[in-house]
Amino acid sequence: MSSSSRVEEDRFARYFPALFAFASSFADETSAREIVIDSFSRAFERPATRDEGDFRLVLFAIARDICASTPSRPRATDDLSPREREIVSLLFDAQLSRGEVACVLGASEDSVTAELIRALKKLRDTVTGGGIPALLRPSTP
Repeated sequence: MSSSSRVEEDRFARYFPALFAFASSFADETSAREIVIDSFSRAFERPATRDEGDFRLVLFAIARDICASTPSRPRATDDLSPREREIVSLLFDAQLSRGEVACVLGASEDSVTAELIRALKKLRDTVTGGGIPALLRPSTP
């Protein structure tokens, strides 16, 4: 086995769980698997990078682009804007740092933080009842 193949195997094993969690926030399980495979394929086609941090950012940037062109499914975070949903997913599903999310999105870390706070407030309101859709509220006689 070549050292290049070994590096690719190691990277696949290391990043698959987080990348799959990220893709799953945008698509059903089958589509998420396809997004992950396509993302790794595209990342591995690029000139080899020895820096692990650069590879990770390239991999998630590719997955983000693929997810943007994939029809989305209804999800619990529908009250969030697409950008807020993406930030929450990159931080919590993909487990990227705020700095890495800012790099993937081409934004400042301050704007990522501000959008994260806004998203978390929306989610809190939904969980505490302020944002419960009318269909889920108990009916009054």
